[in-house]
Amino acid sequence: MKQNQHNGDYLIVMVSLFCRVSPILLSSGIPEDVAANAIRLSIGRGTELRDVDIAVADLKRAVNEILIEVAVNNDTASARQ
Repeated sequence: MKQNQHNGDYLIVMVSLFCRVSPILLSSGIPEDVAANAIRLSIGRGTELRDVDIAVADLKRAVNEILIEVAVNNDTASARQ
């Protein structure tokens, strides 16, 4: 398992090649291809609303960085054609 600290405050990303699709998502009627790309967030007894707000802000920042990178890569690929 690989663990990376994102640029944000609290978000820890865990990546594993051996992750299984969640049987809970599948039993809830989520299609397998969607469930396979799900993000799981876990909280505990000590989690406060501030912690959730920070995690949400960090996720938004990460998504924006990915979208920018995808757009740049698409523009670069289009320019080569």
